[in-house]
Amino acid sequence: MPESHKRVTKRSKLEQLEQELRSIQQVVNNKKANSESTWSPPSPLAPFSASSGQTPLSTILKPARTPLSVQLGPSPRPPEKRQKKTGPTEARVLDSIIISGQDVDYYFSKYLQHFHPFLPILRKKEPDECYDAQPVLFWAILYVTCRRYAKDTQLFNALVEHMTKNLWPMMSSAVLGVDEIHAILLVCAWPYPTIRFVTDPSSMLVNIAMNACMSLGLHTGRGSHPQFCVGSRHCYTSTDEEASSTWIACCLLAQRISASAGLPPPFMQHCDARCKAALDSNYWADLLATYELQRFLNRFHMAMHAQTSNVGSVPESAIAVWETELETLKPLLVRFDTEVSRVFKLAAQLEIQLFYFMSPSSITANNNNFAISTNYSTSPPQPAPQTSVPVPLPSSNPTLQLNALKTFTTARSLIHTVLDIDSRSKFIAHCPGVLCRALTDAANTIVYLLHSTWGPSQDSLSAEEADLLAQQAYTSIMRCSVKEQDIWYRGSVIMETFWSFRRYVPRFDTVPPSWVSRGGAGITFACLEKFKNGLLTAQKSTDGVNKCLEIIHPSSGANTASQDQQMTNNAPVSDPFQDVDWSMFMDDFGWTTGEDGVLIGLI
Repeated sequence: MPESHKRVTKRSKLEQLEQELRSIQQVVNNKKANSESTWSPPSPLAPFSASSGQTPLSTILKPARTPLSVQLGPSPRPPEKRQKKTGPTEARVLDSIIISGQDVDYYFSKYLQHFHPFLPILRKKEPDECYDAQPVLFWAILYVTCRRYAKDTQLFNALVEHMTKNLWPMMSSAVLGVDEIHAILLVCAWPYPTIRFVTDPSSMLVNIAMNACMSLGLHTGRGSHPQFCVGSRHCYTSTDEEASSTWIACCLLAQRISASAGLPPPFMQHCDARCKAALDSNYWADLLATYELQRFLNRFHMAMHAQTSNVGSVPESAIAVWETELETLKPLLVRFDTEVSRVFKLAAQLEIQLFYFMSPSSITANNNNFAISTNYSTSPPQPAPQTSVPVPLPSSNPTLQLNALKTFTTARSLIHTVLDIDSRSKFIAHCPGVLCRALTDAANTIVYLLHSTWGPSQDSLSAEEADLLAQQAYTSIMRCSVKEQDIWYRGSVIMETFWSFRRYVPRFDTVPPSWVSRGGAGITFACLEKFKNGLLTAQKSTDGVNKCLEIIHPSSGANTASQDQQMTNNAPVSDPFQDVDWSMFMDDFGWTTGEDGVLIGLI
């Protein structure tokens, strides 16, 4: 064969290959030019052509889907997609109130500075971006900020009304995303000022949020889990860090709210290793510390609920074991010593020690620390037959006295620690409601034990020191108040009024009472009722004395006028409770008449 023919044949083959490469390159370039592929999966109804020997090029270029078993491995964190702010923040209108863009920036800045550190889950930090993602979340941020920093006095009330009306319709959606969950959690952390203990919707809200988290697979520590983000939830994705922080915060609030309401603890046995691994940064130290403490307390409350449901009391030895275990595990549960972690550690310790008042030795005839009878009736209870049951003195039960003093010391440390931090950073003004509730438990314990035979002796705590401590206790609760007549305002008024007129109320001869079926929260409920009953009893006694004086004074002859003048100058015989607004106690607090009334409006 001639050499020229061989060269021509090789050259033609090379040209043919080059032409094929150019054709392929042209197809690839056309593919890249179109940002969205128009390829669609074949329909199962279309007939399958066996004679088709070549596979379409579009099918070759499309990458094969990785099996699910492989995708379950650690997924890389996708980069955050944040839109750059190109102009000023838009103004918003709420009812008839116009909120300028500058004010919106101010409220978001205050939220991120003071409130966000307590619950660092917000991912939409730009106001306009947040509003576009979920308007209810936008208004929730303004609601939380305006609790303390409202420029318009009417704005906070309008925000409360707006959130109350629009939060429930938002939750009625079949699918809730991360932003919707964040809006719910903000309302749970900083509840409305219109709530009462028994009308607080936080327990329902947080359970809805928890169900939404699990529907998205956030409990797995993955923000885009292929087995959960399917169907209508396909576009509800997030980063692993966002998913983990949202789930951790949801668990924390669910457990804390249940304990504060005196409800059985939620069942939390999910593996959280992946969530904690995604939050390994020091930025999440406080969130993880509070979560670990609350997870420990959740196990504790489950054990206590099982014990009180079966027996009606808890042995002191069992409480001591849990207290020792908490002290041992503190270095493992809390990695860094911060202001938030210090407060939560003291609150957790107090929460365990309060169960000492549910021990069998604390149950006496003069204490309402009994299981509630199933034969409940709305009719007034019949007086129990008088029995001579001796009241145990502290000296007769040194173990219970020691535990009472230990609980008193922890409550005092919690109040002093929070007030010290508050003097530097307005800690109480910004802290969530779960911490305000811990302060309420501590204040109730202090005021009760200071007016009981089980409290510290005058040798260890003088009358002046006791009075100062009681003032610090109920003052800390008043600082939690954001609006007159809210739940913290009412609780502080009860304690302050009782302490101001304590000289008319006999000293308590028992440890703090409890509603056993309500767990640790029952201590606060029963103490508030004890304060109210003491005040009503003292008022009745004072009314009786004044009526006797009215009968005696007219029969004293010519000396009546001089005696009345002398008593007016020295010590007035008028009602010492005349400055107490009893109508507020009876109406606003919802107390029913009678000594056995229940704090319906408050708890």
